[in-house]
Amino acid sequence: IVYSLLASAALASCASQYSIEGQTSSSDLEGKKIILKAVSVDGMQPLDSCEVIHGNFKLSGVCDTVQMAELFLDEAPMLPLILETAPIKVNINDTVMKVFGTPMNEMLYEFILKKSELEMQANELPRKETRMIMDGMMEEEIVAQLSAEYAKLMNDYDKLVMEYVTKNFDNM
Repeated sequence: IVYSLLASAALASCASQYSIEGQTSSSDLEGKKIILKAVSVDGMQPLDSCEVIHGNFKLSGVCDTVQMAELFLDEAPMLPLILETAPIKVNINDTVMKVFGTPMNEMLYEFILKKSELEMQANELPRKETRMIMDGMMEEEIVAQLSAEYAKLMNDYDKLVMEYVTKNFDNM
């Protein structure tokens, strides 16, 4: 029995650990509960939770494989991340929420940033249409120009997603 307990303890100590250290300058988060949930076949499963104290929080635990996860503020989804065994850093302030410190999270947030830029450009098209109308452009000319811009944005978006998925297909 003693040998089997020692063997179990040795195997458990060999398990990989994840560590997430976060900082926030937002006083609204003080005392709030941060929950780490991982994607599973049954939906999002909680792995760990903690409270934000003096603008800091820390989550840690066993991680047997690299997996998609998300930080929740109470029960509201907040930040996606890739859970891996390297130290993961989180920065939350009024203008930026970012996960960094590992190559896979760096790539994820580079992808999210580029995706957001393309979405902002697409969201700007209706305002651009209004300006074009106010400037007296013909409807056919407006439709042709904006259709071409929208098609280019969607092509860029598709290429961005395909590139990210292709690069990371074997990572998960």
